[in-house]
Amino acid sequence: MKLDEILSKAGRNKRPRRLGRGVRRGKTSGRGHKGAGQRAGRTSMFGYEGGQTPVLARIPKRGFNNADFCRRPYQVVNVADLEVFNDGDRADLETLAAKHLVRPGGDPVKILGRGELKKKLTVAADAFSASAEEKILQAGGSVELVENK
Repeated sequence: MKLDEILSKAGRNKRPRRLGRGVRRGKTSGRGHKGAGQRAGRTSMFGYEGGQTPVLARIPKRGFNNADFCRRPYQVVNVADLEVFNDGDRADLETLAAKHLVRPGGDPVKILGRGELKKKLTVAADAFSASAEEKILQAGGSVELVENK
Protein backbone atom coordinates (compact mmCIF):
# COMPACT_ATOMS: atom_id res chain seq x y z
CA MET A 1 0.00 0.00 0.00
CA LYS A 2 1.30 3.43 -0.94
CA LEU A 3 0.50 6.88 0.40
CA ASP A 4 -0.96 8.06 -2.92
CA GLU A 5 -3.32 5.06 -2.92
CA ILE A 6 -4.66 5.88 0.56
CA LEU A 7 -5.55 9.53 -0.01
CA SER A 8 -8.62 10.22 -2.07
CA LYS A 9 -8.15 12.33 -5.16
CA ALA A 10 -10.67 14.86 -3.84
CA GLY A 11 -8.67 15.50 -0.66
CA ARG A 12 -5.31 15.63 -2.39
CA ASN A 13 -5.93 18.60 -4.63
CA LYS A 14 -8.01 20.73 -2.28
CA ARG A 15 -7.64 24.43 -2.97
CA PRO A 16 -6.80 26.79 -0.11
CA ARG A 17 -9.65 28.93 1.23
CA ARG A 18 -9.74 32.34 -0.47
CA LEU A 19 -10.45 34.82 2.29
CA GLY A 20 -11.99 38.23 1.74
CA ARG A 21 -14.26 37.16 -1.10
CA GLY A 22 -17.95 36.40 -1.04
CA VAL A 23 -20.68 36.28 1.59
CA ARG A 24 -19.32 33.91 4.22
CA ARG A 25 -15.56 34.68 4.16
CA GLY A 26 -15.79 38.22 2.92
CA LYS A 27 -15.57 41.56 4.75
CA THR A 28 -13.69 40.76 7.98
CA SER A 29 -12.69 37.26 6.73
CA GLY A 30 -13.55 35.57 10.03
CA ARG A 31 -11.31 37.85 12.10
CA GLY A 32 -14.01 39.92 13.79
CA HIS A 33 -14.10 43.70 14.20
CA LYS A 34 -11.13 45.81 15.35
CA GLY A 35 -8.46 44.81 17.87
CA ALA A 36 -5.18 42.92 17.64
CA GLY A 37 -6.82 39.72 16.38
CA GLN A 38 -7.88 41.52 13.21
CA ARG A 39 -4.34 42.69 12.38
CA ALA A 40 -1.66 40.77 10.55
CA GLY A 41 1.25 39.47 12.62
CA ARG A 42 -0.79 39.28 15.82
CA THR A 43 0.72 37.10 18.54
CA SER A 44 -0.72 36.56 22.00
CA MET A 45 1.26 36.55 25.21
CA PHE A 46 1.77 33.18 26.90
CA GLY A 47 -1.08 32.53 29.35
CA TYR A 48 -3.21 35.40 28.00
CA GLU A 49 -6.90 34.51 28.14
CA GLY A 50 -8.50 37.42 26.33
CA GLY A 51 -8.77 39.76 29.32
CA GLN A 52 -10.16 37.11 31.64
CA THR A 53 -8.03 36.64 34.75
CA PRO A 54 -5.49 33.99 33.73
CA VAL A 55 -5.43 30.67 35.55
CA LEU A 56 -1.94 31.41 36.89
CA ALA A 57 -3.26 34.52 38.62
CA ARG A 58 -6.32 32.67 39.96
CA ILE A 59 -4.54 29.89 41.84
CA PRO A 60 -3.67 30.59 45.49
CA LYS A 61 -0.09 31.57 46.24
CA ARG A 62 0.10 31.08 49.95
CA GLY A 63 1.97 28.72 52.20
CA PHE A 64 5.59 28.01 52.90
CA ASN A 65 7.87 25.20 51.81
CA ASN A 66 11.14 24.85 53.66
CA ALA A 67 12.56 22.65 50.88
CA ASP A 68 13.17 25.83 48.85
CA PHE A 69 15.72 26.90 51.43
CA CYS A 70 17.21 23.53 52.44
CA ARG A 71 18.31 22.33 49.00
CA ARG A 72 22.08 22.28 48.66
CA PRO A 73 23.48 22.28 45.12
CA TYR A 74 26.54 20.13 44.43
CA GLN A 75 28.93 19.64 41.55
CA VAL A 76 28.75 15.91 40.91
CA VAL A 77 31.71 13.68 40.06
CA ASN A 78 31.23 9.93 39.59
CA VAL A 79 33.79 7.35 40.72
CA ALA A 80 34.32 6.32 37.06
CA ASP A 81 35.42 9.90 36.26
CA LEU A 82 38.33 9.54 38.72
CA GLU A 83 40.01 7.02 36.38
CA VAL A 84 41.73 9.99 34.64
CA PHE A 85 44.10 10.24 37.64
CA ASN A 86 47.28 8.18 37.99
CA ASP A 87 47.67 5.53 40.66
CA GLY A 88 48.53 7.14 44.03
CA ASP A 89 47.40 10.67 43.08
CA ARG A 90 45.42 13.04 45.29
CA ALA A 91 42.05 14.14 43.86
CA ASP A 92 40.94 17.40 45.50
CA LEU A 93 39.13 20.50 44.25
CA GLU A 94 42.20 21.95 42.52
CA THR A 95 43.17 18.74 40.69
CA LEU A 96 39.53 17.99 39.76
CA ALA A 97 39.26 21.49 38.28
CA ALA A 98 42.55 21.04 36.40
CA LYS A 99 41.12 17.86 34.81
CA HIS A 100 37.89 19.81 33.94
CA LEU A 101 35.68 17.61 36.12
CA VAL A 102 34.37 20.56 38.21
CA ARG A 103 34.30 24.35 38.00
CA PRO A 104 36.83 26.04 40.26
CA GLY A 105 35.19 28.21 42.92
CA GLY A 106 31.74 26.78 42.12
CA ASP A 107 29.35 24.76 44.27
CA PRO A 108 30.70 22.16 46.71
CA VAL A 109 31.80 18.81 45.21
CA LYS A 110 30.08 15.49 45.87
CA ILE A 111 31.50 12.14 44.75
CA LEU A 112 28.89 9.61 43.62
CA GLY A 113 29.30 5.85 43.15
CA ARG A 114 28.49 5.27 39.45
CA GLY A 115 31.14 3.18 37.71
CA GLU A 116 34.22 1.35 38.91
CA LEU A 117 37.54 2.56 40.33
CA LYS A 118 40.69 0.47 39.92
CA LYS A 119 43.28 3.03 41.05
CA LYS A 120 44.45 3.82 44.57
CA LEU A 121 43.56 7.49 45.12
CA THR A 122 43.24 9.93 47.98
CA VAL A 123 39.97 11.74 47.31
CA ALA A 124 39.09 14.98 49.11
CA ALA A 125 35.57 16.38 48.61
CA ASP A 126 32.72 18.10 50.44
CA ALA A 127 30.48 15.01 50.40
CA PHE A 128 30.50 11.33 49.40
CA SER A 129 27.71 8.86 48.72
CA ALA A 130 27.98 5.62 50.68
CA SER A 131 28.66 3.57 47.54
CA ALA A 132 31.37 5.98 46.34
CA GLU A 133 33.15 5.87 49.68
CA GLU A 134 32.99 2.07 49.67
CA LYS A 135 34.41 1.79 46.11
CA ILE A 136 37.29 4.19 46.82
CA LEU A 137 38.22 2.26 49.99
CA GLN A 138 37.94 -1.11 48.16
CA ALA A 139 40.42 0.14 45.54
CA GLY A 140 42.91 0.83 48.36
CA GLY A 141 42.42 4.59 48.42
CA SER A 142 41.36 6.95 51.17
CA VAL A 143 38.53 9.47 51.66
CA GLU A 144 38.85 12.96 53.17
CA LEU A 145 35.93 15.23 53.98
CA VAL A 146 36.70 18.90 53.28
CA GLU A 147 35.40 21.44 55.78
CA ASN A 148 32.86 23.82 54.19
CA LYS A 149 33.72 27.50 54.21
